[in-house]
Amino acid sequence: MTIYRHIFSALAVTGMVFTMSAQAAHHGKHDSNVDAVVEKRIDNFKTSGRDIQAIFKTHLGAGDFAAIEAAATKMADWADKMPVYFPQGSKSEGAKPAIWENQDDFSNKAAANAAAARHLAAMAASGDKAKTAQAAKDLGATCKSCHQSYRNKK
Repeated sequence: MTIYRHIFSALAVTGMVFTMSAQAAHHGKHDSNVDAVVEKRIDNFKTSGRDIQAIFKTHLGAGDFAAIEAAATKMADWADKMPVYFPQGSKSEGAKPAIWENQDDFSNKAAANAAAARHLAAMAASGDKAKTAQAAKDLGATCKSCHQSYRNKK
């Protein structure tokens, strides 16, 4: 059932973003719906950042595998739909223009992030601290890879 929820979510977001982009293009001006997409993606990135920090700073040391699994699952869900939150014309201070110039690469990096987050969730579910710690580092590497290419530091 979970896969269907992900598919439906991605399709709903894609439809929403497509509609908003088409409206903005039709009106020839910046649309407040695009602003809402930017705001939502920023919120999702902030949540994901807090989650990865909690994994490293709190959950791993405490051996709280349930919290790691929950955070990693949430991060994977965000990464699955991340690319649709970057429609044309949705630029923001933290996003480099390269995202829109290299959308396939950006999407591939988001998919790698989702896969790494799911792997972390699986390792946390196994209860193996060493494998969970390595999977967390691997997830962090996918974040860093994308940030190096596509994130403007403030």
